[in-house]
Amino acid sequence: MTSDSTENARAVFAHMQRMRDHILSGRGVETAWAGKDLTLPQIRALLVLFAIAPCTLKAFAHRSGISGASASQMIDRLVDLGLVDRHQDPDDRRRVVLELTDEARRCTTAHEESVLLRIAELMDMIGPDYAAKWLDVAGEISRVLKRETEDDGHGSNRRIV
Repeated sequence: MTSDSTENARAVFAHMQRMRDHILSGRGVETAWAGKDLTLPQIRALLVLFAIAPCTLKAFAHRSGISGASASQMIDRLVDLGLVDRHQDPDDRRRVVLELTDEARRCTTAHEESVLLRIAELMDMIGPDYAAKWLDVAGEISRVLKRETEDDGHGSNRRIV
């Protein structure tokens, strides 16, 4: 990596942090999880499940980038909190399937809607020309990442969290 690449990466990282902070500081994002007393890793786990459920514990662990044991502990806690259902696959009783409960689905949907609203507000603030450029860049990044995951043999999922 050249020094220009490193400096550009630092600049992109700083911009991404600022956007993330702006997007996640919205009142609706906080409200989605109000009264749940969840940790950030638990919220992230619910958002991963929102994107890929119904799924197996192995698929959840892979998508989350954590070990099977860590995934199992996380899911146990979310089941205890009444946010995840774990049941046997009726077609293959050896397989356990994970799904969000209705309550967790309401929270994750509210979270997603709040995030989308904040992004739409940002797009309005920067105007249609920059918004179109942002979409072009984001699309190209998604294509590159999709190729990378396909080369890795894991493919992509239906929703990016």
